[in-house]
Amino acid sequence: MRTYGFQVELDETAYLALLKGVAKGKPLTQRLIAAQGVPGRPGRFLFRGSHAEGLLLHALALVSARSALPAINRALAAAEKAEK
Repeated sequence: MRTYGFQVELDETAYLALLKGVAKGKPLTQRLIAAQGVPGRPGRFLFRGSHAEGLLLHALALVSARSALPAINRALAAAEKAEK
């Protein structure tokens, strides 16, 4: 099983805004589409990826889904802590 350095849970509104804001055909688009629904928590999506993908997601959230920034920032901090 693959371990991911970055993992964030997004609400449906932020998830859809990020999907709408990302360029079609890019690797991050494919990773966002592959985000899984969180079991037992309808309307929540779990995005898993590398630390670099987390940084890309943060940049995208600055433009299209500011409501997701706190969760993304917490996930980035946790990923940085885990890498040390």
